[in-house]
Amino acid sequence: MKILLSALPLLWGNLLFAQMPSINPIQNVTSNKEFGKNPNIDRGGIAIGNNFVLNGHANIFFQATDQDSASAGTWMEPIMDMMSKESGFEAYGDLDSHFTHGATSLHLHTNISSAFVTEQLFLKHRFNNSFSVEVGKFVSHRTIRGEEVNERYIRSNTYHLQQGFLGTSFGTAVQLELYDLITDLVNTNDQAALDSLVSITGISGELDSTNIGDPGFDFDEFMTAVSNATVSMFQSMMLLRDDYKTSYNNGIKGNLSFSSFEFSVALTESIWNQMPDMADGDFGIDLQASAYLNEALALRLGFAHESVESIGSIMALVVPNSSDDINQFNAGIEFKTGGFTAMFEYDYMMLNPLDTDVWDIALLGHLQVNDLFGLGLLYSHEDLETPMGNGDSDKFSISLNFNVNDNLVVGVDYTIVDAKIAELEADLDQLTINSLYSF
Repeated sequence: MKILLSALPLLWGNLLFAQMPSINPIQNVTSNKEFGKNPNIDRGGIAIGNNFVLNGHANIFFQATDQDSASAGTWMEPIMDMMSKESGFEAYGDLDSHFTHGATSLHLHTNISSAFVTEQLFLKHRFNNSFSVEVGKFVSHRTIRGEEVNERYIRSNTYHLQQGFLGTSFGTAVQLELYDLITDLVNTNDQAALDSLVSITGISGELDSTNIGDPGFDFDEFMTAVSNATVSMFQSMMLLRDDYKTSYNNGIKGNLSFSSFEFSVALTESIWNQMPDMADGDFGIDLQASAYLNEALALRLGFAHESVESIGSIMALVVPNSSDDINQFNAGIEFKTGGFTAMFEYDYMMLNPLDTDVWDIALLGHLQVNDLFGLGLLYSHEDLETPMGNGDSDKFSISLNFNVNDNLVVGVDYTIVDAKIAELEADLDQLTINSLYSF
């Protein structure tokens, strides 16, 4: 209730603005090839001359959140609380530039908030009307809902754990284990703790002695070996992400596009790993296929694979059965008729280096009641098997969308999440009021 009361002034102002008589209602746009995207807001861009198009969006929103932290009850809780923001205003924008000369185009996608981030930068060459190739940094989006917020009926992410909490829980467990070990070693010169650390890190072969009482024991040498093992740990933790559904990867991608079928295959440095090195055998493959069966029905299938080694030695504290490679399968269906849209998807991921399997489903429905108002509902479920214990989540979202004009949508989203991994709770209640401008 406090969340709702705190947001009433902004909601009242947005509703009044939406009812101003000088504002023209939106004209619906239809497209058979906009799989998973909201057609009720303009994304066509602004043409400047014959060779340049600029499009993007600005999202200004108020958000009030009541969330259980993954670090609750631990020594990390004050640090995590200091870095989190439960209520307030946020603003960010996306600017996407497209330079075209004949069959070749340059695409630059940037995100602007507290920093200027290049999300995508790639060259695209069309060989004919059906075949094109992209080279550079481009998106891999492995879910049927739109990647950008101005493409969605509901602004929030589809999944709670895989899009914000899974990486945090693994990282919390690792940091807690290491903290306890290092504290025991430093404060007590505990030989048992040292032996445990040597065993976990596998550094005994690099040292002349691992016995604290031995004259040949060199503490600096010992800490150097631990530091090297820690580097390996952090490389392993680069698999711990905020988002397992969307990533921006360097590589090359081929696209086939026909009237009722699209297919793409990408070879990249990585898909999930944030510190890839192809010299170590790291690479990713992303396959996506969409079939537009008729004006109302579309299907999508996707498969992604990453060749990546099992995790480093220290991470074995929490993941003793790590193995190579990551695989993800995704299938989705979308049905549109009149002002009604329904989507369903199923996803299965084997995150072998973290010894974790995830399956999930999502169901979304949106009804565009009239030119001004639309109502959206989202339900998703995740089921996880992890070395720390099993987890699951259920997420419900409702969205009220007010289409002020072709370019401006005022949205009110309310989300409830019931989630956990092992003993870590991740429940959430969140109210968001968006003013989203798109062009």
